[in-house]
Amino acid sequence: MQMQVVKVLVAMSFFWILLATKLFASVGVSLLLERSDISMQEEIELQVVVEGNENLSAPPEILNRQNFNIQEQGTSSQVSIVNGATSVQKIFSYALSATKEGKFTLGPAKVTANGKVLLSNTIVVKVHSSGSGNASPSAQVPGQDQAQANSEEDAGGNANGFYVEAVVNNSSPYLGEQIIYTFRFARREQIANGQLGLPDFNGFSKEPLGEQREYEKVINGQSWRITEIDFALFPMKSGDLAIAPARLITEVMVRGGGRRGGVFPPSPFGRFFEDDPFFAAGGARLKRIQLLSKGINVKVRALPEAGKGLEFSGVVGDVQLKAELSKSNLKVGESATLTYTIISRSKLSEFSLPELTAVDATTGQQNFKFYDDKPTTEQRPTESGLLYQKTLKKAVVPLREGTLQIPPLKLQYFDPTSNSYHYKEAQGFTLQVAPGDGEQTKYVPSNSDDPMNLNAKKKEVQLLGQDLAPIIHGREILTSDKLSYGEQIVLLLLYTLMPLFYLGTRFWKNRRDERMEDEDYLRKECAYKSFKSGMGKIPEGSKHYVADIAKCLREYLWHKLSLPGPGFTAAEVSMLLPRTMLSEALILEIKELLEYCDFAQYGGDADKLSSKQKKEIRDRVFAIIKSLEKTIK
Repeated sequence: MQMQVVKVLVAMSFFWILLATKLFASVGVSLLLERSDISMQEEIELQVVVEGNENLSAPPEILNRQNFNIQEQGTSSQVSIVNGATSVQKIFSYALSATKEGKFTLGPAKVTANGKVLLSNTIVVKVHSSGSGNASPSAQVPGQDQAQANSEEDAGGNANGFYVEAVVNNSSPYLGEQIIYTFRFARREQIANGQLGLPDFNGFSKEPLGEQREYEKVINGQSWRITEIDFALFPMKSGDLAIAPARLITEVMVRGGGRRGGVFPPSPFGRFFEDDPFFAAGGARLKRIQLLSKGINVKVRALPEAGKGLEFSGVVGDVQLKAELSKSNLKVGESATLTYTIISRSKLSEFSLPELTAVDATTGQQNFKFYDDKPTTEQRPTESGLLYQKTLKKAVVPLREGTLQIPPLKLQYFDPTSNSYHYKEAQGFTLQVAPGDGEQTKYVPSNSDDPMNLNAKKKEVQLLGQDLAPIIHGREILTSDKLSYGEQIVLLLLYTLMPLFYLGTRFWKNRRDERMEDEDYLRKECAYKSFKSGMGKIPEGSKHYVADIAKCLREYLWHKLSLPGPGFTAAEVSMLLPRTMLSEALILEIKELLEYCDFAQYGGDADKLSSKQKKEIRDRVFAIIKSLEKTIK
């Protein structure tokens, strides 16, 4: 009995030793490809098989892959025992497609296990432009429609059910000229899970040109479903530019069962799908394919220097230019809106108008001040490409009365059709400007007539009556009561202080009279009071809320700092405000606030301010005034 137990134990030990030896055998690496002769349109399966039960420090690395696109598809493990021999495999699956034609060596695959580097075999792959079956559309004949070429080849027995192409409508544009890039995908087969890889368009600025289009076209009696995607391209440098091929990876329905040949066995589910009526006629499956368009060479011409002026706008292509003025009759200080609209196929995002002349060429006087509003740019797709429309608005504020002229605006652009420069002109305008309403208080010099009657001669004090003391008769007038010591001290102080009080009162009165005659002093003393009164009268819903606040601030500065008047601009603040009294930071803050108010008033944004923004402006003004009150005594 004991001998039998011993024999069983020995046998089991031998079995486990043998099994361990098989399981922990040395690692082997193999590189397998579905087949080595492929077309540019195909995507086939690639596998790296690692045999052995060792732990890998990293996934396999496939060398010499620069001519292929290789994408990971997942991993799987398999343990098999055949005739007592155990094998462990870890399979790394990839999808492989070629990027160029030729004969290339792929691999080896490199694996690191237990600190050892192992290399697999290599595979020689032959890549050609077309193959057999649905994965191989024919090459396009110059001047022939690709779908028609494929249809003719179909009739000859080579059934191509899909193709792609990429074209541009102009292969020799000028620098900055818009061209249209079209990617087209045509198919007669069912597809699924399409992935489009567009080129980088190096050297071009790219803009989408509407949504993709779907339509059907019948060629040689066969119906093709076509998808087109357009992009507007703008060359950013001159010279030869290359647009790389576009790449489409998709799954198509092919008939004929599983794989034929190659190193991979057929799917174990093949017979199951053959019984399905949808996969009739020998079975069908989804197959991933890759479709590549041809690359495109574009020769970009530089703009000629002949005829190019210093005022060249940078616009390439025909242009429309128009101008509008909101009103031509206004008063000094009022604003009108001048609107310029430019329409072109040239990209207008960086376009800006030439400077407008604000000075009278005859008299040299400044007629206007211009305030730029924020420009707006719109684009819309058309059949001929992307059309841009840019709107630029300016607030025009006349500075003097009379008949004033806004000159026409000339715009130079380059016309690729005629290969020359041309001008477009927007009309000028005549403004009839009346005197202002006098809303701003007029500065009155101290030596001029005094409209406020501050220097008027004061009336003499009139004596209206006399208070008569009672007449005392008799000797009691010569007698008096004796004063106490305290009363004497009080009386002495009164006699001493009365003259001093008189002299002080007299000095204060004279000083006050002098100040009352000084207009600058009166304005300084009343500046804050007038400011608070003016701010209190501004309703939050006023259309001129920002303008009224700026007016209160300007009048305060005028009164408090004895400036020449309240009609100064934000740009003049730095020159007018005294740096000996105010800090640079405070002066800059005043300037920025006035600039903001002017922009909002004349730029058209004043009506768009929220209650919160208005409160922030109001608080900011009061903070500035508070700082000025502390600084200026």
